[in-house]
Amino acid sequence: MDINIDSAIIVPSICNSHEPRSNRIGLLLGDPSGIGPELVASLLFDNKTIEQTEILIIGSKSVLLSGATTVSTNRKYTKPIDSNWINELCKTEKILLDEEGLASHTERSCGFPMGQINKKSGKYVLNSIRVAVMALRANRIGALVFGPFNKQSMNLAGLTTEGELDYFAQLMDYRGLRGEVNILPLSDKFLWTSRVTSHIPLQVVSSSINRASIVNSVQLIHQTLLDYGYKRPKIAVAGLNPHAGEGGLFGQEEIELIKPAIQVANEKFDIQAVGPLSPDTIFVRAKNGEFDAVVTMYHDQGQIAMKLMGFEQGITLQAGLPWIVTTPAHGTAFDIAGKGIAKVSAFREAFTLARKMIS
Repeated sequence: MDINIDSAIIVPSICNSHEPRSNRIGLLLGDPSGIGPELVASLLFDNKTIEQTEILIIGSKSVLLSGATTVSTNRKYTKPIDSNWINELCKTEKILLDEEGLASHTERSCGFPMGQINKKSGKYVLNSIRVAVMALRANRIGALVFGPFNKQSMNLAGLTTEGELDYFAQLMDYRGLRGEVNILPLSDKFLWTSRVTSHIPLQVVSSSINRASIVNSVQLIHQTLLDYGYKRPKIAVAGLNPHAGEGGLFGQEEIELIKPAIQVANEKFDIQAVGPLSPDTIFVRAKNGEFDAVVTMYHDQGQIAMKLMGFEQGITLQAGLPWIVTTPAHGTAFDIAGKGIAKVSAFREAFTLARKMIS
């Protein structure tokens, strides 16, 4: 289904969707079979967080209402959430809703199976992403925060890229350096991580690492930190093997690939990077404030540590893209979708980060 943002039905509001507003933040509902709609609804109830922020909701009204109804049920409101809720939101002069016409149901029955991998939800997500990118390219929004997607559902619907990051880049016609940067809000700072390899089998990680890919990952997170406002960030680079290879006893990647790549990053690009450091202690040192960021060699090497330290606060930034795109670091949580118990904290952090970066 082709969608044109100019032909979308707009819920009445003083905000004009055709007026360029680079400081407006778009909220994408995520997979309608997961917890995304609940997270968006919860955020919109949080007046303190969204105060002074103009928001464009990109998605179907019925899907948003399904999430709002779930949240309402969980919070035991005396008055059920219905379509009037949207109108009340619009009175704040901060909300716009693009109705995609992908579903015509109301309240809890939004037309998507709850808590299941399915092609219909995947197609909804792909269509929603296309609308969101059109909104970014047309300067209707300056940043995007999206609810979690499910890659299997997206693949069933025809996704041909490795994941949403590459799909965003494809729609943006962007071919430059990019990667997922994970961010954990700590008590007094952020801890940032990037990775050299991502969603690939563990058995091919070693063969997928080379000096150029390591340098690129260090450059990506360094530039991301500069964009955020760091003056001269300190970046730690993890080894691949236990104890960072122990001088070659447990592998040669640290000697032949990682250490030379760090030297290139430091000398050629004036980046303050150190390593390779032992993977089993690198996050302890980073959490204690010794480093601003950590570059890991593969997905779980960083994600396990980050999620142990703050699963309910973790953020993913689609770094390198021409626009700010953030999401919570967790997934669609099909096992609790529709139960009204999903915690909004990570989604709130993703929204707050986007607001900070856009300003």
